[in-house]
Amino acid sequence: MVSHIRKRSILSNRQRHLLIINENINIVTTLGEEDKQIKIEIKNGQIVSNKSLLIHFPIPMKKAWDNVLCTCGSMLIFSSENEIDDWFERHNYQKGDIQSIENIWNFFKI
Repeated sequence: MVSHIRKRSILSNRQRHLLIINENINIVTTLGEEDKQIKIEIKNGQIVSNKSLLIHFPIPMKKAWDNVLCTCGSMLIFSSENEIDDWFERHNYQKGDIQSIENIWNFFKI
Protein backbone atom coordinates (compact mmCIF):
# COMPACT_ATOMS: atom_id res chain seq x y z
CA MET A 1 0.00 0.00 0.00
CA VAL A 2 1.26 3.47 -0.89
CA SER A 3 1.05 5.81 2.06
CA HIS A 4 1.40 9.00 0.09
CA ILE A 5 1.70 10.04 -3.51
CA ARG A 6 4.15 12.71 -4.54
CA LYS A 7 2.97 15.02 -7.25
CA ARG A 8 5.57 15.62 -9.88
CA SER A 9 5.90 19.06 -11.32
CA ILE A 10 6.83 18.94 -14.96
CA LEU A 11 7.87 22.29 -16.38
CA SER A 12 7.72 23.03 -20.06
CA ASN A 13 10.87 24.21 -21.82
CA ARG A 14 9.40 27.72 -21.91
CA GLN A 15 8.71 27.67 -18.14
CA ARG A 16 12.28 26.52 -17.39
CA HIS A 17 13.57 29.18 -19.77
CA LEU A 18 11.61 31.91 -17.96
CA LEU A 19 12.89 30.70 -14.58
CA ILE A 20 16.49 30.92 -15.78
CA ILE A 21 16.31 34.38 -17.33
CA ASN A 22 14.59 35.87 -14.28
CA GLU A 23 17.02 34.45 -11.72
CA ASN A 24 20.24 35.92 -10.39
CA ILE A 25 22.87 33.55 -11.74
CA ASN A 26 26.65 33.23 -11.57
CA ILE A 27 28.21 31.21 -14.37
CA VAL A 28 31.78 30.10 -13.76
CA THR A 29 33.70 28.93 -16.80
CA THR A 30 37.10 29.20 -18.46
CA LEU A 31 38.24 31.21 -21.44
CA GLY A 32 38.95 29.03 -24.46
CA GLU A 33 38.61 25.90 -22.28
CA GLU A 34 42.00 26.70 -20.80
CA ASP A 35 43.21 27.84 -17.37
CA LYS A 36 41.83 31.36 -16.92
CA GLN A 37 38.59 31.10 -14.96
CA ILE A 38 35.94 33.82 -15.18
CA LYS A 39 32.54 34.51 -13.66
CA ILE A 40 29.60 35.88 -15.61
CA GLU A 41 26.99 37.46 -13.35
CA ILE A 42 23.38 37.75 -14.43
CA LYS A 43 20.97 39.81 -12.33
CA ASN A 44 17.33 40.46 -13.10
CA GLY A 45 17.76 38.94 -16.54
CA GLN A 46 20.74 41.15 -17.50
CA ILE A 47 24.45 40.39 -17.82
CA VAL A 48 26.20 42.63 -15.27
CA SER A 49 29.80 41.43 -15.51
CA ASN A 50 32.09 40.50 -18.39
CA LYS A 51 29.73 42.05 -20.95
CA SER A 52 32.49 42.27 -23.55
CA LEU A 53 33.09 38.52 -23.84
CA LEU A 54 32.91 36.86 -27.23
CA ILE A 55 31.51 33.44 -28.04
CA HIS A 56 33.03 31.43 -30.86
CA PHE A 57 30.86 28.92 -32.73
CA PRO A 58 32.68 26.37 -34.89
CA ILE A 59 30.15 26.61 -37.70
CA PRO A 60 28.39 29.52 -39.43
CA MET A 61 25.29 30.65 -37.50
CA LYS A 62 23.08 29.98 -40.53
CA LYS A 63 23.86 26.27 -40.03
CA ALA A 64 23.59 26.30 -36.21
CA TRP A 65 20.19 24.59 -36.17
CA ASP A 66 21.38 21.74 -38.43
CA ASN A 67 22.90 20.16 -35.31
CA VAL A 68 22.14 22.37 -32.32
CA LEU A 69 23.70 19.95 -29.83
CA CYS A 70 27.02 20.10 -31.66
CA THR A 71 26.74 23.88 -32.04
CA CYS A 72 26.10 24.51 -28.34
CA GLY A 73 28.45 21.81 -27.15
CA SER A 74 31.44 23.16 -29.03
CA MET A 75 31.16 26.91 -28.49
CA LEU A 76 34.00 28.59 -26.61
CA ILE A 77 34.16 31.89 -24.70
CA PHE A 78 37.00 34.37 -25.21
CA SER A 79 37.84 37.84 -23.93
CA SER A 80 38.93 39.33 -27.27
CA GLU A 81 39.24 38.65 -30.97
CA ASN A 82 43.05 38.57 -30.57
CA GLU A 83 42.64 35.81 -28.00
CA ILE A 84 40.47 33.90 -30.49
CA ASP A 85 43.10 34.31 -33.25
CA ASP A 86 45.88 33.12 -30.91
CA TRP A 87 43.87 30.10 -29.75
CA PHE A 88 43.04 29.01 -33.30
CA GLU A 89 46.60 29.46 -34.48
CA ARG A 90 47.91 27.40 -31.53
CA HIS A 91 45.38 24.61 -32.07
CA ASN A 92 45.45 24.73 -35.87
CA TYR A 93 41.67 25.08 -36.21
CA GLN A 94 39.71 27.22 -38.61
CA LYS A 95 37.76 30.14 -37.15
CA GLY A 96 33.99 29.97 -37.32
CA ASP A 97 31.34 32.50 -36.28
CA ILE A 98 31.96 35.01 -33.47
CA GLN A 99 29.14 36.62 -31.50
CA SER A 100 29.12 38.91 -28.48
CA ILE A 101 27.83 37.37 -25.27
CA GLU A 102 25.17 40.12 -25.18
CA ASN A 103 23.84 39.04 -28.61
CA ILE A 104 23.67 35.40 -27.56
CA TRP A 105 22.03 36.25 -24.21
CA ASN A 106 19.42 38.42 -25.94
CA PHE A 107 18.76 35.63 -28.44
CA PHE A 108 18.34 33.17 -25.57
CA LYS A 109 15.73 35.42 -23.93
CA ILE A 110 13.44 35.38 -26.98
